[in-house]
Amino acid sequence: MKNTSTKKGIFICNLIFVVLWMTLLFSSLLFKASSRFTGWPNWDRYVVKENREHVTKPNLKKIPVRKWGSSLEAWYNDNFAWRSRLIQFYRYAHFNWMKTSVGREVPGLDGWIFRRGGDWAELDDYLGGFELTEAEMDNWITLFEGRKQWAEAHGSHYIQLVASVKAQIHNEKVFPAIRNHRGVCAREQLQKRLASSSAADCVVFTHEKLVEAAKRRPVFYEEDHHVNAYGVYLIYDVIADKLKDWFDGVDSLPIYDVPPEAVLEGKQDGCYEQDRRLVVVMPEGKQIDDPLLALANTRIKFPMMSVASERSSSGLKIVMANDSFMRYPLFSWKRGANGNVRFPFNQGVSKVISLLFLRYSTGRLDYVVSEEVPDVIIEQFTECRLSLGIIGLDEPIRRASKFESGTDVALPIEKGQHLLVRCVLEKVTDETGTVTFARLGQAAPKITVELLEGDRAVDTATVQPGVRRAIFFKEVESTGSEFTVRVSGGKIESSQLALRMPK
Repeated sequence: MKNTSTKKGIFICNLIFVVLWMTLLFSSLLFKASSRFTGWPNWDRYVVKENREHVTKPNLKKIPVRKWGSSLEAWYNDNFAWRSRLIQFYRYAHFNWMKTSVGREVPGLDGWIFRRGGDWAELDDYLGGFELTEAEMDNWITLFEGRKQWAEAHGSHYIQLVASVKAQIHNEKVFPAIRNHRGVCAREQLQKRLASSSAADCVVFTHEKLVEAAKRRPVFYEEDHHVNAYGVYLIYDVIADKLKDWFDGVDSLPIYDVPPEAVLEGKQDGCYEQDRRLVVVMPEGKQIDDPLLALANTRIKFPMMSVASERSSSGLKIVMANDSFMRYPLFSWKRGANGNVRFPFNQGVSKVISLLFLRYSTGRLDYVVSEEVPDVIIEQFTECRLSLGIIGLDEPIRRASKFESGTDVALPIEKGQHLLVRCVLEKVTDETGTVTFARLGQAAPKITVELLEGDRAVDTATVQPGVRRAIFFKEVESTGSEFTVRVSGGKIESSQLALRMPK
């Protein structure tokens, strides 16, 4: 009898477990009904709107058997019933009952969420938690001035775009206990130091434009750290405003709250918001392959992809290294949604190459100008990352910075005078004259360039083939003789030397 009773009890327990499991699996409506019936909290203020595409149901016929388990688990984790409600309840319990953050998320007013710590420490920066040292300031200025001079030597313009983060723009949504203790952020420290730098005109900040726009409507997602559709449009508009200082005919596309029928039908240029994304309509635009896309060789292929977009009319060529901040709100971030990627520039811009999750090194910059020198090279990062350290500040950029801040030399050159020497080479090829550039990752011939003062070699550098190469030689002490360059292992069409005195 005991065995029969035990078996019966186990059967009933298993049955209850299966019923509860199936209820959890298939019924989210019951959860909503029960929450209203029992008077549980209203979680609409903490609604889950994840800025990513959920995993779709795997096709077991097309994937190896060994991956069935992980594929099904990933799909289930993204799609089981009650998932969003449980996340909302977890947030609500922490934010409202325990008054604590969830991981690195901190609640704000009206359901807004901000981030702290880690690699996106916007609240820490808002409170003035990052005081840049003199050495850090010097390094940033050296980087900016070096990049500016390096780009100009190659016939291009350089922009460092510093994007402001959510807490700095929508501080009215930060709880007063935090808002009332605002400190001096890293961006403000940097702006003050930049005022006396020659690179001030190439460092572009988005803060003022976003703050002004935020007085009328939100420019950030409530629950996410990215700018929203309107916010990303404004960032590209900031770039267009800067380009107007250098080039005629450049502007951003118009943006519509209620787009005309021609824009909705894809027959007329324009932008509008749809499904929380910025839709960029450009009938003449198309997505193309470009050798520079190899620069952003990231293991994250989808949906965070690098793209090259082109339109038929003539205009500027732009290469920009950026992160998801400038790309996420674009509608075309979702692969297969509404065609290919577009960027909200008018006919003044003919090609945009957007390289995701890339920071420039000098080697990468050399590759950017190997085949065709772009009109503009852009690098973007967010202000809360100014304290994380600098990428790409190497010896060539340091030398370029010294040359940028140097002063022109009065001829004739005096003996014993300390000089900075820059050499620009045009159409650098190998000895056969057939190689104009080398593909990324492929072996390329090294061409030796010697700086001569009279018959004396004072410095040596190596370059790879390319349409244009700029070399910043080390500081030299003049003997009063003439400077020239000698090339071996390759050919050049022409060379040009420029001299300056160190600051």
